[in-house]
Order: sequence, then C-alpha cells, then structure tokens
Amino acid sequence: MKLSRNVFVGSLATAGIVLGALAPSLTAQAATTSATVNADGTVTAVTPNKTVNSLNDKDNPGLAIAYDNGSGDQSAMGTATAQSDANVTVISGLLTLDKVPDFGFGTAAAGSKVDLQNNSSAIDDDGNQSGILQVTDSRTDATTKTTAGFNVTAQLGTFNHTENDVDTPATGDFLLALKPVQLTTSTAPKDVIQGQKSTAATLTSGDKTDHTVMDLAAGNYANGAIIAQFAAETGSPNSNAQLTVPAEAGNSSTASAKSYQAPITWTLTPTAMTKVAGA
Repeated sequence: MKLSRNVFVGSLATAGIVLGALAPSLTAQAATTSATVNADGTVTAVTPNKTVNSLNDKDNPGLAIAYDNGSGDQSAMGTATAQSDANVTVISGLLTLDKVPDFGFGTAAAGSKVDLQNNSSAIDDDGNQSGILQVTDSRTDATTKTTAGFNVTAQLGTFNHTENDVDTPATGDFLLALKPVQLTTSTAPKDVIQGQKSTAATLTSGDKTDHTVMDLAAGNYANGAIIAQFAAETGSPNSNAQLTVPAEAGNSSTASAKSYQAPITWTLTPTAMTKVAGA
C-alpha cells in the first residue's frame, strides 16, 4: 500500500453499467534502418532497409538510422521507419463510467478547512491524477430520439491511518465539499455543455450515503463524453473541492502527524427508457 505524509482522499469506482475493454487484434510492425552498426563501431549502409528491434525493447532497443552517405545527393539518402498506433474502443447503446478523480489535500491542521492541493493518490485505486470525472453515453432513446439521462453519485468512506498494515479510523467526521463545475465534452474549457454543471455535494466520511454529483436529464446533452474536472496543479490550490478536517482527528495531548485516506465510491446509474435505438 502506498503511504504519504500528507492527507489524501482516494477513489474507488463502481458503475451501474460496465463495459469490458476488448484487446485490439493488431499485427506487430517493426522499425527499420538504412544502416547498421558493426562490432567495431563503424556504420555500414544497407539496401533495402533492415528490420531492427522495437524502439521500446527494454533489453535491446532498436537503432533506426536514416543514413547520410555524405554525397550531397538527396536521392541517395537512406530512411528510417517506425510504427506506433492509434486505437479506440467504439461503443454504441452503452453508458460507461470512464474516469473518477483522486483528491489530494496536502497537509491540514485539525479543525481546519483546506482546498484541493493536487490529484495524487495515496492508495492503489481507479482514480486519475487529472481530477477528471467522465461518463460516456452512446445511448439514444428509440422513441424520443434523444439521449436518455443518467446520474452519478459519490459516497465517502471512513478515513483511516494505516501503519504496519493495520487501519485505525480517524475520530470525527470529515466533510468533502464539491462545488458545481462546468460540464464539458473534452478537457478543453471551450467545449462546454451549455447550461449544464455538476451538482454541489457535501460528502460526510463513513455516512454510507450516496450524494448526487452529476445529474443530467434526457435530451439535455449530446452523445459522447461528459466531463467534470476537479483539478489542482501542485502549488495552485482549487476551492472547487474542499476538505473540512474535524478537530477530534488531531492529538490534543502531544504533537503528531498522521496520514489518513478514505475511499470514494462513484456510482453511475442510467435513467430508464423504453428501448435503446438499434436494440
């Protein structure tokens, strides 16, 4: 388990509908070179190009040389090639929970409120370090011909201090407040979903209550990604997410510093519709 001297909140994602990722079926392509390096370090031109190991081979990465014979004749120049890939999983008729954010609140005094400091994680979870909450909706209601709607809730677990693999719960209630943020279709601020923001929510640690964070009605958005971003670069706190630390969490009798972390369970639930288009 990853520990930190700072106070962090981690994330755990759950979804009403789950999409299983499919491994792409691709034929591996190798890099090629127009020259090879000899045992004595000299270089010899090769024609046609020769296949070399992958440029990412951790033991023996390939050297793709675009050979220049020094003749000044452009037509005599050699080439080097390498291949990468573009990939995507295309969905249709599905609603998916793609990304959930980690919240890092740095160092906080007992009995104080602190802004989001970064999006680091203190535990191994589903959270991302960009502060992104993302849903993708590819459903269309066959009757209304519009998107069908959905909601996302969050539940804050108990804050624990972990030492020697033993979890000790913190005393008092931590409050995680999320302000409304503009919903977008990408991480570019200009790609806004007009009139749509996330929902203000205050999560209480260990209360076992789902709090609505995103709630979109049918037809109020288009198919594709819906993003709420709660991000803070290190050194640039963000008040869109704030943590209130109870005074009881500190040690009143002696100086102390303890790291606490709590899971957040995010739940995506579709709004029911009579039939998905194409189903």
